[in-house]
Amino acid sequence: MPRAFDVRRTRSSGREGQGEEEEEGERSHVRSRLPSLLLDERRVDDAVAVHLSLALAESASADFPDRWPTLLEDLVGAASSSSSSSSRTRTRAARALRRCLRSIRLRKVALPGRGWGGGGRTFNPADLGGMLTRAANERRDAYRRACAIFDALLAGIVDSARRAATAEDRETIEAWRAEIVLAAAYVKCMTELLPMVDVGRGGGDDVDPRTIASVRELMLALTWVLDATGRCVPPPATTTTTTTTTAASSAMLERFARTDKLYRASLMCCTTSVRFVPRFFAPHVPVVLRATVETMINLDPSAMRSMPIKRLTGTTGFVGAVIKCEAYDGTRPRSGPARGGGGNSILAALMMGMENASNDGDGDDDDDPGMMAARGAVASLLAEGAIDRLCEALVGKFLRLYPDEVEEWENDPEGRYETDLAERTPLEANSARHCGGALLLTLLDRETDRVTRALLELTRRVVQEESWLDREACYRALELCRVAMVGRGQRILDFSDWFRSELGPMLRADLAEDAPVAMRAMQARAIQVVQAYSTSMNAEEFGVAFEAIARLIAARDLVTALCAARCISHLALLHVVGTAESSELTHVREHSVLALGNAFALANRCESEECLRVDLMCVSALVEANGLYLEPVLQAIAEQLPSLWERARDSVPIHSCLLSVLNHLIMKMGHATVENYHVQKVLFPLLDYCTDISVPNRADNLLEDGLRLWLVTLLSSRLVTMRSALSNMLPRLEVIIQSALEPHLSLKVLQFYAILLGPEVVATLSPILSQLLVKLTSCIHLDGDSEDAMDGDEGLKGMDRGITTMRNAIASFEFSEAIMQLFPDLGVSICATAMCKAVSAIAGNKTMAAPVLESIFACLSRLLWTNPNFLDEIFASDPNQDEKISFVINQFIGMVTSVSIVVMMSAQAQKISFINQKGASLALCSAVCRSPRVARLTGRNVLDFTQRLIEVESMSKLDLDGLVGAACGSTRKVVGDGPLGDSATRTSEILKSE
Repeated sequence: MPRAFDVRRTRSSGREGQGEEEEEGERSHVRSRLPSLLLDERRVDDAVAVHLSLALAESASADFPDRWPTLLEDLVGAASSSSSSSSRTRTRAARALRRCLRSIRLRKVALPGRGWGGGGRTFNPADLGGMLTRAANERRDAYRRACAIFDALLAGIVDSARRAATAEDRETIEAWRAEIVLAAAYVKCMTELLPMVDVGRGGGDDVDPRTIASVRELMLALTWVLDATGRCVPPPATTTTTTTTTAASSAMLERFARTDKLYRASLMCCTTSVRFVPRFFAPHVPVVLRATVETMINLDPSAMRSMPIKRLTGTTGFVGAVIKCEAYDGTRPRSGPARGGGGNSILAALMMGMENASNDGDGDDDDDPGMMAARGAVASLLAEGAIDRLCEALVGKFLRLYPDEVEEWENDPEGRYETDLAERTPLEANSARHCGGALLLTLLDRETDRVTRALLELTRRVVQEESWLDREACYRALELCRVAMVGRGQRILDFSDWFRSELGPMLRADLAEDAPVAMRAMQARAIQVVQAYSTSMNAEEFGVAFEAIARLIAARDLVTALCAARCISHLALLHVVGTAESSELTHVREHSVLALGNAFALANRCESEECLRVDLMCVSALVEANGLYLEPVLQAIAEQLPSLWERARDSVPIHSCLLSVLNHLIMKMGHATVENYHVQKVLFPLLDYCTDISVPNRADNLLEDGLRLWLVTLLSSRLVTMRSALSNMLPRLEVIIQSALEPHLSLKVLQFYAILLGPEVVATLSPILSQLLVKLTSCIHLDGDSEDAMDGDEGLKGMDRGITTMRNAIASFEFSEAIMQLFPDLGVSICATAMCKAVSAIAGNKTMAAPVLESIFACLSRLLWTNPNFLDEIFASDPNQDEKISFVINQFIGMVTSVSIVVMMSAQAQKISFINQKGASLALCSAVCRSPRVARLTGRNVLDFTQRLIEVESMSKLDLDGLVGAACGSTRKVVGDGPLGDSATRTSEILKSE
C-alpha cells in the first residue's frame, strides 16, 4: 500500500492523457478505502497502519485540496474527543494527520510539462515567471485550505493536555496515557501546520482577525503546557532505578517519560513559532527562555547527563532559535523585514511582488509590548555576566567528559575513540556535545567578542585550578570556535603563545601507562587542537608539532595514538601543493620514517576495523606526501603489507584502505613498488579479490577502487618484469567488460593493455566492444523517453539505465579515439557503428552537453584521418546530405576553436588544446582532399581554420617534447613523484611519430 500512489502516478504519466476517467475512478476508490482501513483496529494492526498512513500522506501531497478537500477535516474529526472511536483509533488518526500535513507543507512546486530539452516541448524562459506564479498561488491555496483545521487542533491540544494534567486524581492510568499521547500528537500536528498559517503583515487588515486570535490562543496554550509538563518531569537523577524496580516505580517512570514527550513536542512547537510567527510568540519569550536557560545553568552535570538526548536537543534548539531570530534582536535596524518568516514566503514575495513576505510583520514593531519584552529577554541573556554563566554551563555540562566516558576510555579505548570520531560528524547529532556545541556556535555568531572573552577567561581560570577534565572541555570549546578565534581577518587568540606555553609541553610529555585518564584525555585533546589550528602554525611550530605527534602514534594510551595518527594524516598533506618545496614539507619528510614505523606498530594494536582504517589512512597520507623520498625504506614498508592483507578477510573498509595505500605507493614510487616481491604478495591477490564480480555485492563495494589500482599498476609497470603477471589478469578484465560494469575505468584499463601488449588484446573482444560502445552512447542517439533506448539490455549482464550516462558516453568515445590511434583499421571496425549514430544525432541537431560533443569530435577527427570518406558514407542515402555534412563540419570547427577560461589560464591545457586543433585540421584537410562533396561544401572554412592554426604555430615556437609530455601525461605534477612505466614511453613515441 505505501507504493500504491507511486505506482498509480507512474502509470498515469505513461498514458499521456488517455483513460483519464478510468484513472480517476481508481484514485477515487483508493481514497474512499484508505481512511476506513487505517481506522479499523480489528482488521489492521499498528505496523500496517503506519504504512497506510504513509500512503495517505502520498495522497495528500497529490490530491489535496482539489480531489480530496475533506481529507484533513475527516482525520481531525476522527481524532477529536467528540469521536466515538477508541483512544487507539484516535491516536492513529492524529499521527496520520501529522504525516499528511507534513506532506502538504513540503510538497514541491511542480512546473507543467515534461521532457524539457529532451525531444519534448521547448522550454521558454519567458514563461517561467507565470508558471512560478501559478505554482505559488496553488501552494498558497493548499496552505489556506489546510489551515481550516487550526481551531480544531487547538481545541484538541487544550482538551487533551488538561485531561492529562488532571487524570491522575480522578481517572485510570489508561485514560491518562491515552490523553497525553493524543496531546503530544496534536501538538506535533500543530508544529507542521504553523508554517502554513498566513498572519500577513503583522496582523493587519488583510488577515482574518479570528486567525490572529487563534494564533495568540495557541501561544498561551503552549506556554501553559510547558509549565505543567516541566513541573511534572522530575530531576533526571531521581528517574534512575534498579533492576528490582517495583510496579509503582515503573508506572512513575512511564509517567515521566510520556510527560517528557509532551514537553518536547510543545517546546518544538514553540521553536517553530519563533521561526514563523515570532511576533505572536514574543510575549511568552521571557518566561520560556528563562525556564530553559535556567535548566541548563542550574542542573548539576549528572542530572543534565541523565536527561533524554531529545530533551537536550529541544532545549538548546529553542534557545538557539530565539537568539538567531532577528525580530528579537534590538540592536538591528528595523529598515527591512526581520528574519523568521516561513520558507515559502520567499517564493511568494518573489512571484507576487510583496514588499514583505515574512510572517513577523514589516519591522515597524518598536512599540509592541510583546516584542519589546522579547528583545529585553534576549538582551539580558546576552549581557555581560549572563552569557558568561551560559558559556560556562555549556562547556562544563555539555562538552566535558562524563564519568561513564572516562570509564570507557579506560576499559574500551577503541570504542571511546570511535564514539568521539562519530561525534565529530554532523550526521551523528545524537549526543549532548552536539547540542551544546551547536548552541555555543550560535552564541558565538551573535556575540563574538563576549563569547570569545568568556571562553578565554574560563580557560585561564581552569588552567590555574589544574582540573584536567575541565581543561579538556575548555580546549574542546576553543577547538570548536577556531574560526572566530583566528579567522575572519582577526586574531583573538594568540596561537603561537598558546602552543609554546601549553600545547607544546603537553605533546612532548611521555605519560606513563598508569597515568590518570584525565591527563591522557588532555594530551589527546591537545593533538586535536593542533590539527584544528594547523594553518595558524609557522614553519618552526609545525616541525615541532609534527615530530611530537609522530612520536605519540606510539603512545601507550590507544586513544591518544589514534588521535595522533589521524592528525598526522592531516598534517602530512597540508602543504603538498604542486612542485614547490616548503619548509613544512621538509619537516614532514624528516620525521615520516618515524611516523610510518609507529603507524605500522599501531596497526598491530588495533582490533576494530574503524581504528585500523584510520591508521592505514595515516600510512597512505605519509606515502603520498613523501613519494620517492621513501624509496630507501620501500622494502620495510612492503614487508608490512602481507600481514595486513591476512587481517583484512572480508572487511570492505580495510580493503579500501589497502587499495589506497597501494595506489599511493605505486603512483609515488613507480615501477620499483610494482616489482617488489612483498608488494606483489598483496597487490595481485587484492586485485583479484576486488574485481571478482561473481561474488555478490563485490561490484558495488570494491570494483571501482580495484580498477583504479589496476590502472595505476599498468601505468607504472615495465614489461620486462611484469608481462606474465599482467597477462594473467586479462581473463578477469574480459569478464568485467562483457558485464559492462564501470566502463569508464574498465575501458581505460583495456586501452593501456593494448598499449603494452598489442592489438591482440582488443581484437579478441572486438564484437563485444562494438556492441558495448553502441549501448554506452545510446543516450546520445536515442531519445531519453524512448523504450528502444534500453532494448537488448538483457543480453549484457549488469546493464541498466545508468549505463547511458554522460560519463560512460565520454569514456566510450575516448576509448574509440585511443584505439583508432593505436590500431587504425581495428579501431574503425570497432567504433564505426557507434560513431555513425552519434554523428547522425549531431546532424539532427540533437541537444548535447559540451563535454560529450568534444569527445565525439575528437573521435571523429581520428576517424576522418583514417577514413576521409566517412561523412559521405554516413549520409549517402540521405536527401539532405549536403546540409548535414556542412552542419557537422561547421559544428566541428566551432567546437574545436572555442577555448574555455580554464584552458586560457593553464599553459599545459593550451598545449593539449593546440594538439587537438592540429589533429582536427589534418583530419578535415584529409576529408576535403579525398571527398569532392566535402571540399565543395566546407573547403573554404577548413582552409581558413588551417591557415589560422599555421599562423599560431609559427608565432608560438612550440616545443615538440613539451607538447608530447602534456598530451601523454609523462610528466608528474607533484614534487616527489616517481617514474612511470613502459606505457608512458610508448605513448610518447606514438605521439612523436605522428
